[in-house]
Amino acid sequence: MRHGVKTSKLQRNASHRRALLANQACSLILNGRITTTLAKAKALRPYVEKLITLAKRGDVHSRRLATATIHNTTAVKRLFDEIAPLCAERKGGYTRIVKLGQRLTDSALVAMIEIIDLPREAAEKEEKNFEYDRTLCSLCQKKAREEGSYYCEDCRTKMMKTKIKGGSVVAAVLCVIVSLFALMLLGANATQMVGLLEADSLLNQGYVNAALNKVSQASEANASLNDSDFISNLSKTLGNQTIFTLGYGETAMTAKIYAKGYTEIDAGGYVVNTLGEDAVKSDLRLLGMRKFVKAYNGYNTTQEKAYSILQNYANAEAKDIPYDDLIKKLDALKGQDGIEDQYIEYYKCYIAMMADKSIDTQLEFLLKMEKEYPAGLMIYGPTIADYYYRSGDYAKSVEYADKMIAKNRNYSSAYEQKVMALLAQGDADGAEKVCDQLDTAENAAGVASGDYTSYSLRANLYWYTGKYDAAIKICEEGIEASGGDSDIYRNEAIAYMLKGDYAKANECGKNAYQFSMNYGDLTLDIINTAALAAGLAKDDDTYKTLQDYLKTYNYEISTVVTDCLAGKKTVEQVFITDGGVIS
Repeated sequence: MRHGVKTSKLQRNASHRRALLANQACSLILNGRITTTLAKAKALRPYVEKLITLAKRGDVHSRRLATATIHNTTAVKRLFDEIAPLCAERKGGYTRIVKLGQRLTDSALVAMIEIIDLPREAAEKEEKNFEYDRTLCSLCQKKAREEGSYYCEDCRTKMMKTKIKGGSVVAAVLCVIVSLFALMLLGANATQMVGLLEADSLLNQGYVNAALNKVSQASEANASLNDSDFISNLSKTLGNQTIFTLGYGETAMTAKIYAKGYTEIDAGGYVVNTLGEDAVKSDLRLLGMRKFVKAYNGYNTTQEKAYSILQNYANAEAKDIPYDDLIKKLDALKGQDGIEDQYIEYYKCYIAMMADKSIDTQLEFLLKMEKEYPAGLMIYGPTIADYYYRSGDYAKSVEYADKMIAKNRNYSSAYEQKVMALLAQGDADGAEKVCDQLDTAENAAGVASGDYTSYSLRANLYWYTGKYDAAIKICEEGIEASGGDSDIYRNEAIAYMLKGDYAKANECGKNAYQFSMNYGDLTLDIINTAALAAGLAKDDDTYKTLQDYLKTYNYEISTVVTDCLAGKKTVEQVFITDGGVIS
């Protein structure tokens, strides 16, 4: 049995994280620069730089490895043919990150990441400029296709003039080769289709991570077939074309998984980054994906309009925020072209938070959003569950956690929320059963998710119930299994603080902080936990480092931490009585 902690690598499991990075890498390669969160930019940087290093090798095998990684032939072509030559003289450091401040809706740090050596005029070209032109000859890509053909008149004439000598003998040999190749193709596609059918079955059971992994396995099988010696040589003859392919099967299934396990917005983002919006508009085979793209575009348009209203108040004091006026301006957006009205309630909740309105007021907007947009559970569900937890309505918090788990049995944040709520109710046995459920979900169909959340949950359960040594042991197991994880270190720090070993707690707190910095997923909970551990251990240097870091982004050490260090609260009160909310 695996035990666990929440992985902090972009707050996603391994398969979801791989898909996210692949999509963002495609966007960066095709556009030269993208704007995203600082955490994602930091995670994307080494990912893309490894791809550029691979592209500089320039051989067929490297090209296929790149294709198997990001699954976008257009991006791979540009990577090898345009970007790699520009980076030929550079030994590394192909990208740069420019910090752009805080995002208004959730105060997340935003940054731009760009490829350094790419000329700016090239970087600013739209993705469509690099897509394969299906109106041109498939062979030369220079002249227009003849009607009803894949080739232009010149290429077709040249092929017709090609003479085959040897008469019937050659023809017989060719028939045998074609027959064998047809059998290989049939077997290959059958194998891959089985993988997609298995993915669909797992999705219907709610095992989202396992479904994504099955699609990935189908893709890898496809890449392996194309890498065989016979196929590799044949591919060279055909100009490095991929022989075995599922067409849009992998893309369609992955989009379906994102839509059902998360939201149509996630599915739309994946489709746009993988295929390009123009392809979706023009290809009838992609008709079913257009609703995902529409949802994605609607979300982005609404977000852009809301930002324009809120941007002047990002760092304002609560008393200086014109609450009623901003609410009216957001309401005025409803019905405008491209606006999805249901998202407006989300931003009204954000204004209420900025203006320091009650949790009940904030919750009211989210509940209205739920009524208008039931399919958006994964957008508002975590916040609603957290609000109910903070207000002491633990039963409601469990209810919303269960809703999210029913939609996605791999959604680790929901399990974490449920465990916290059950522990607050005094139901330690119920919390342990939730940990067992997550173990099962993480290993569905024999496909390990790569998620280490169960270590964290189990550690949380143990230290909450006074089993500090057991919590520490589980954390050490999780660290060994994961190679280091910020949330595991955080839980270990809490266990040591509750045990009274402040020196060890400080060591674990610093590890949590360092790992979060390395992976670009630093949270206020991690910083404040590390600050509390440092303060209890009298490590003034570390405390000041954390304090200065927060000040850089207009934050302060939590009053919960300062109250504890001043003797107004005990560690037990912070993490057990008060629920451990120190953000």
